[in-house]
Amino acid sequence: MTSTGVLNLSDRGCTLLEQMFDTLEAVESTAPGADLAFELEKLDRESLSGEELVGLMKARSRLIAHLQAEFYADVKAVADAVAKVDPDLGYEYAADEIGVALTWTRRAAEAGFELAWELDQHPQIQAVLREGRIDLAKAKTIVFGLTGVDPEVARKVADQILERAERQTTGQIRARLAKLLITVDPDAAADRYQAGLKDRKVVLDPNQDGTANLHLYHLPPDQAALAFDRIDQHARVLATGEEPRTLDQLRSDVALDLLVGCLQHSERGRKPIVDLRVDLTTLLGLDENPGEIPGYGPIIADLARQIAEQQKSQWRFTAIDDHQIVMTGTTRRRPSRPQRRRIEARHPSCVFPGCRMPSTHADFDHRTRWADGGKTEDHNLAPLCDHNHGSKDRGGWHLELVDLHTYKWTSPLGLKYLVEIEPP
Repeated sequence: MTSTGVLNLSDRGCTLLEQMFDTLEAVESTAPGADLAFELEKLDRESLSGEELVGLMKARSRLIAHLQAEFYADVKAVADAVAKVDPDLGYEYAADEIGVALTWTRRAAEAGFELAWELDQHPQIQAVLREGRIDLAKAKTIVFGLTGVDPEVARKVADQILERAERQTTGQIRARLAKLLITVDPDAAADRYQAGLKDRKVVLDPNQDGTANLHLYHLPPDQAALAFDRIDQHARVLATGEEPRTLDQLRSDVALDLLVGCLQHSERGRKPIVDLRVDLTTLLGLDENPGEIPGYGPIIADLARQIAEQQKSQWRFTAIDDHQIVMTGTTRRRPSRPQRRRIEARHPSCVFPGCRMPSTHADFDHRTRWADGGKTEDHNLAPLCDHNHGSKDRGGWHLELVDLHTYKWTSPLGLKYLVEIEPP
């Protein structure tokens, strides 16, 4: 303050910065709700550092999740009120009330009511969403993944999923959910798989731009994974420096050529290959633990054993006993390089946070670059997909090895992320 009692510019700037700092601390510690919304309104994005902006984004995401939990609780309450008007009809026309009030289509209103209903059946999931610990996409993944599951089994599985859900993507949650459901009740999982196969179909539908989509649904996962790898191999042979098409475009063109019977692409490159990871005890028929196809997810034990027995193509396998890799190999005589196979067995997918690209489709990155003296040794190699290889080499991300199964990433803004690879 000056002698006249007037706050000078520097004093005012310091005061504003102190207030901003106090608000940031409040944002991090305040539970989502009206108080958090009030604190967020005080913040000026232009005055925040990159790391503080990330904190702001995460806080607002928590608030949005809280409001979405309350919104779908409101939707369920409206449906309950409609059902009370005519108990004989119950909830049959509840979506009409919701759709007209929100100017939603009937399909959107029915979907909104279905989600509200499912959240209401899983109060622990709804509570975590209300606390802002998971977002709506994760909540949807969990509740719809538990549809049709015995309520007691669903409750136990949901509790286990929620222990890690804050740190996992929807893809990781979906895969872990499938694995837990197979582990908890293998017979029910096998029944769901066989019922799902009966729904397999091909659907053709148009797009507004004049193009079309071709969908294949409910396929055997081993055959679907093998088909994708065959398409991918043909596409990568074509992806030369002179080829103007992207890899996605090449995959699409190759798939169409294969289906219409006019494939004229070179057969160069390795044969299609897909990883199979399975417990040794499961392979021997001593238990029903799920196997896994990296990039796809868990598969029932019977299918894992069938894949190992059929040996129709080159399948890589990882046999595991007591969380230790006891054997790796291929179902054909021609193996890949032993070093690559070891690392792919240890790390089934890209090691970037949240990425599930199979390591068989990834690059092998030198953590310390070859040009900088990095050696081609197991501890210096990690699988990274094309995009995340670029994130590390050109996008400002830094990778460190913490231990055999843990990597630490540092983002361009300086934030730290741990990637913990589950031991086999």
